[in-house]
Amino acid sequence: PEGMGIMCQPPGKRYVLYALGVIVFVTVMFFSVLFIMDGAPENARGMWGLCVAMAVFTLVLCIFSGNVMAQDCVYFNGDEFQIAKAFRKTRVVKWYEIQRVDGNINRAVNLYLLDETKILSANIGMVNYELFCRVLKMKCPDAVKRAVL
Repeated sequence: PEGMGIMCQPPGKRYVLYALGVIVFVTVMFFSVLFIMDGAPENARGMWGLCVAMAVFTLVLCIFSGNVMAQDCVYFNGDEFQIAKAFRKTRVVKWYEIQRVDGNINRAVNLYLLDETKILSANIGMVNYELFCRVLKMKCPDAVKRAVL
């Protein structure tokens, strides 16, 4: 959303997943060309076709999984933060609703509501984690003080 910061997993994990799908697909296609050029036996073509279909399925699955990973983000500003997850409605939480922060601000934190419902886990490996923690410290100072610093 406009005017909000974003905290998410680094894109490298997604790119590795995309590359894995492409490598499987390209490898199977390479051997398929060799198989056909070598005069593929008639009775083996069905089984090889199944291998090609599985390679295409693996490529599609890797691309889909990478896109699902990309949707797992937290958008934040000075008033609220929005937790976006794949296949779920975006959850909007006001900073004042955070009653407890658990963990170490320098490594990883968990945010809880008043009823002890855990709503967010974040760690230092996420993009913009430090900025998120600065806003968290400003907006929820009492909750952060109770956490291990």
